[in-house]
Amino acid sequence: MRRDEAFLLDIVIHARFLAEMCSRTTSQDFFSDKQRQLSAQKALEIIGEASRKISADYKRSHAGVPWQDWIELRNAFVHQYFRIDTAELWEAVQQTHKDALEYIEPLVPPPADSHDQL
Repeated sequence: MRRDEAFLLDIVIHARFLAEMCSRTTSQDFFSDKQRQLSAQKALEIIGEASRKISADYKRSHAGVPWQDWIELRNAFVHQYFRIDTAELWEAVQQTHKDALEYIEPLVPPPADSHDQL
């Protein structure tokens, strides 16, 4: 389903963003940088929202993916933004990007062949 593929791609794009952030950020850097925290939080929110919008049929056919965990994480960040613990946010960043890349990246179809047709 094309709609599901678009949401899968959103998940992978934002998981890659988080992976890149983690590769060049220590936990201490993260704890002291509000901009990184907000960027990470937004990426996690997008992963959760995209997970929520994946069709029920697709979720059933990929039951091993932690869809509900990502949705609940998104809900917590959106509705309890005033109570976010930075250490828990960092932990969520670490786990979510690894899980999303492991489970979702293989599901994203390759880009269409872009070779010029002469």
